[in-house]
Amino acid sequence: MNFKTVYSSLKEVVKANSTTIMIGAGIVTMGCAGVLGAKNAIKANELLKAKKEELETEKLTIEQTVKTVWKECVPPVLLFGAGAGLILAGHKIDIRKGAAFAAAYTISETAKKELEEAAVEVIGDKKFDEIKSKVNEKVLDKDPVNEQSIIVTGSGDTLCYDKISGRYFKSSIERIKAIINELNKRLLDEGYIRLNDFYDYFPELDEIAIGDDLGWQTDKGLIEADFDAKIAKNGEPCIVIDFRIQPKFNLGW
Repeated sequence: MNFKTVYSSLKEVVKANSTTIMIGAGIVTMGCAGVLGAKNAIKANELLKAKKEELETEKLTIEQTVKTVWKECVPPVLLFGAGAGLILAGHKIDIRKGAAFAAAYTISETAKKELEEAAVEVIGDKKFDEIKSKVNEKVLDKDPVNEQSIIVTGSGDTLCYDKISGRYFKSSIERIKAIINELNKRLLDEGYIRLNDFYDYFPELDEIAIGDDLGWQTDKGLIEADFDAKIAKNGEPCIVIDFRIQPKFNLGW
């Protein structure tokens, strides 16, 4: 591996982790500022003591104090400011990344919707539903059920697969429909429902990382789900849950 390859790889790593690196560097810099400040405070105190002895006085004026210790005070202050600046810059980069992701997600969702509408026009609703059902089969094939990974929720005995989080759990269509009805009532009152609000109705299902950023808004319509009956890899009947209106990225964070 030559230097150019190493440099290129290192550059990509730094670029991908720029936010973490800058915030980490900022914290370290501010920590160094604290250590330097403590050391310089001791030195400044000694300088003030020497100055009082030199001028044979018990109290120095503000001007005399500043002239005596300013060189010891400036470096820690500048270092602290630089650390704070690094943290702020890292935070701004994180915000820009979030905005870029949201924009990309919105474009992707628009393109998906347009593609689905065009497909229905060309082949019809029935054929399109057959294609979606085939897709669900492939999803289960690529993510086969594992008996140890099935989450028992205590709300039914039917094996279900959530396409968004990629989790298998036991519940029932009736329970899921009841939850969606509750969420729609809240949606009409609150105007926005997080994806994690859906999972919260199942105490055994943990919230997912992106579940706070994805959700449903009143102006996009009520929450509806399709329940596609399939056979899982273990031979057990499985209901694939797919929301008709997919949760959208929340642009109002």
